[in-house]
Amino acid sequence: MLRSDIVATQLDEGDIEISGIVNLDYSFVVGDDLVYVFAEYYRNGFGVSKLPTSIAMLPRPLQSRLVRGEVFNMMRDYGALGIAVPWHPLVNQSLTFLLNLHDSSSLVQTSVSYEPGDHQRLQLGFVKPLGRAGDEFGGVSLLGTDLISGGGARVFFRWLYYF
Repeated sequence: MLRSDIVATQLDEGDIEISGIVNLDYSFVVGDDLVYVFAEYYRNGFGVSKLPTSIAMLPRPLQSRLVRGEVFNMMRDYGALGIAVPWHPLVNQSLTFLLNLHDSSSLVQTSVSYEPGDHQRLQLGFVKPLGRAGDEFGGVSLLGTDLISGGGARVFFRWLYYF
């Protein structure tokens, strides 16, 4: 399946920024299991093509959207590849590779989900950024100091309960 979304945003100054995503996914059977794979391209119209020396020097429209949680990345172009494999009807594992197309930093995330019932899901995962200091996924200096944003590996546990 091929999907895409495009959003045009007019800024207060009158400029128009265009963001979009194109996703191609495919499912196929391996043994008795349905395996899902995808490839994706994302364009952040508010992003920059080169990171400044400090996050405070990012354009104001980008800073505002980062603070509000509307975007989660600072640069413009990204690619992603992923796969999801069901190990059991209640246990699923996913692996995603995300690449920043400007500085070649990346991150890898894997997670295992267990669904003990119709209304809940348990997830355990690991995220590993791959990049040099100063690259988006390698760690970016905050306000020109030794304080770094991102760049560290992390483990997460999530319990979702639907009511």
